[in-house]
Amino acid sequence: MQKKSKYFVGIIVILIISLIFIVYKKKTVGFVEGDNKIKITNYNLKEQGFNGLEELFRENVELPNILTVDTFSGNLSTDGSIEDFDLLLQGFNDEKQYIQSYRFSYNAKKKILNYAGPKSNIKNTIPIIYNENSEFSYLGQEIKKIPLQEQIQQLDFPRYVIEYYSNTKLSKGEPVMKQNGLGNFSVLTFDEYRSGIGGNSDGHTAIIFTLHDGGGANVTENKICYIVTPKNIEELSGNKNSFMKKDYIINGYKMKVTRDYGETWIDIPISEEDLESTLYFYKMGIEIPSESYYISDNVGGTIALIYGEDPKILLSKDDGLNWETIELELEEFKSITRRVIGFTSEMEGYMALGTDWSMGSGESKVLYLTNDGGSTWDSNNLPLSGSSNTLTGIQFSDINNAILSLEDRSDVNKPVLFATKNRGESWDEIQLPWNEMPSEVQYLTQVDSLVYEDGTYKLTLGQGIGQNNKVVFYSDNILSGWKFKEYYKDVIHYIG
Repeated sequence: MQKKSKYFVGIIVILIISLIFIVYKKKTVGFVEGDNKIKITNYNLKEQGFNGLEELFRENVELPNILTVDTFSGNLSTDGSIEDFDLLLQGFNDEKQYIQSYRFSYNAKKKILNYAGPKSNIKNTIPIIYNENSEFSYLGQEIKKIPLQEQIQQLDFPRYVIEYYSNTKLSKGEPVMKQNGLGNFSVLTFDEYRSGIGGNSDGHTAIIFTLHDGGGANVTENKICYIVTPKNIEELSGNKNSFMKKDYIINGYKMKVTRDYGETWIDIPISEEDLESTLYFYKMGIEIPSESYYISDNVGGTIALIYGEDPKILLSKDDGLNWETIELELEEFKSITRRVIGFTSEMEGYMALGTDWSMGSGESKVLYLTNDGGSTWDSNNLPLSGSSNTLTGIQFSDINNAILSLEDRSDVNKPVLFATKNRGESWDEIQLPWNEMPSEVQYLTQVDSLVYEDGTYKLTLGQGIGQNNKVVFYSDNILSGWKFKEYYKDVIHYIG
């Protein structure tokens, strides 16, 4: 009898262990990349926000702690429950550095969730800047404040879609729904909404959820835009993933520049003929070298553009209110293809012009300095003029100290660098610890910036147009002692 009891106890223990193993195994199988059979029903965004979806994803996929939403689009039933949806997430490490993108697309009719992650190779090749206003958990908290079911009952759309895009801007004066003092939204008829009772857009970047008829948030007129409170209002400026801080757009032979990631734009009064000839000269489509224009950090400050086949300067000293054209007296008989302009203050600036190299005559390059805000310029020589070392870049930390980069035809992977401490009166070649650079950087071409802060020079080198790898060196002496600091990918000019 005792033996039988022990036998049955043993059987029970084995069954329990097997059951635990089966349950554990089932729980940890997770989603495969591709289609996964799963049923998601009665999921109400007003009640759950994104919390339930995040829990589901994390139970089945290994995800970073920090997730932000790039885009979200979901079909809604009339009671506000989500049916089909498409969600693109961006993952970051604890240092807020971009790791990987993840896409989850659900087909409610087929009950299939399609997952794409590391194996699908959807990692974004351009830099992605962390924005806490787009955090998955935060947006999930905010979408719960939108009375979707009650609002849908006031509408007569053929279908209902809720949509989110990061870094959204509406036209100034466009009707929106704003939160009241308690953070809640009103429920309006569509006519009341269109009349502006819910509020109007100020034309600036905002966190926006759009409820529309399925025709697309940027296309259809049947939509209601909900503006939610930002988690960090200081991050709510322009689009750091699409624009450099100081950038430009060219559209229909019209040019504009920005100093705040595209939040505000300033018109450049260059004629269609001059812009067309400038673009034809560079032969880069609708792109121009970023070194050929300058935008002051200060609102109300200097804006300058080198343009035309025979270079001239289009100059404003008051943030684009007034402009003047500066004619340059050049003796060079070859095309000036290398052009750099910058200012260290509103009055003091620099410009370097150079040619390509050709057999027999070599190349030439000249430095110009101004102390009257760019109205007049005095010339000075640059080192290795008449050689094969063409100009690639020059940056001044102040009007006395600068670093010049030249093409090294004997080594295509790195430039020749010179430094001055006396406004270009004399130049000394400097050496950098190239061997300390990471393997990800195969080459560098030019100096991108030179900053002097707290007794230290910070030198950033880049790869020219179309490449986003940057390498930073530092030293307390501009002529020597340079050390490698870091490598990173930066946002470059992408749009127009």
